[in-house]
Amino acid sequence: MKLGLCVLAAGLFAASTASAATVYELTATSQVASIDNFSLTYQDNDNNQLFSLDELLSFSGPQRTLSGYSLTVLTRVKSIAGLTSSPDSIWIFQDSTLAAARAISDDQDYTYEVRNLSAQVPLPASGLLLLGGVGALVAARRNKRG
Repeated sequence: MKLGLCVLAAGLFAASTASAATVYELTATSQVASIDNFSLTYQDNDNNQLFSLDELLSFSGPQRTLSGYSLTVLTRVKSIAGLTSSPDSIWIFQDSTLAAARAISDDQDYTYEVRNLSAQVPLPASGLLLLGGVGALVAARRNKRG
């Protein structure tokens, strides 16, 4: 009975983690010498594979765009077809005090790469665990009655 409950719990856990939101890393490589690269990670809560500001998990901003400032806050996201979900036409990066900012709007400034960082749980394995747990519970119940 205990084994059946353990297998059932493992199957339910695997099935629930399989539907969790995917985490992506977006890396922007600068094509302009005066602008640094930036990267961010985001959790795709709406499963549309597009980045929006409310999905941001972490951000590493351009370092040299303004002398003496480290731009660590992303306040606006440029609308890029197939990559972002935003009404804005520019990227805006600011320092932590919001005293300095850098806006980037030119499409030629960056090339973009997106990587999936989520570990995928194979659904067939979780289904087998779930069925095994139910089968073990049924067998244990029959043994108790007989």
